[in-house]
Amino acid sequence: MDSINSTDAKKSFSDVVLKVQQEPVWITRHDKPVAVVMSAKEYQEIQALKERVLKMELEKGFDSLKSGKVIDGQDAINKLMQTIDNV
Repeated sequence: MDSINSTDAKKSFSDVVLKVQQEPVWITRHDKPVAVVMSAKEYQEIQALKERVLKMELEKGFDSLKSGKVIDGQDAINKLMQTIDNV
């Protein structure tokens, strides 16, 4: 992935817009990445993927509810805390 500093990106924004049609571009400030510019198509694809993953996770949760695999909220928190403590 290409990168460009924010000053140059501002000066040549139209070039950046053309470049992101091929691949995302990192925008840096003081040599550190601060943003990524990408095409609208790629952004929409990422959003659609996130939506599919969320739907899958919700379906798994509903399946667990239907099969009676549920735990109390405090039990869930306790299990999460145990997992964190073991890391």
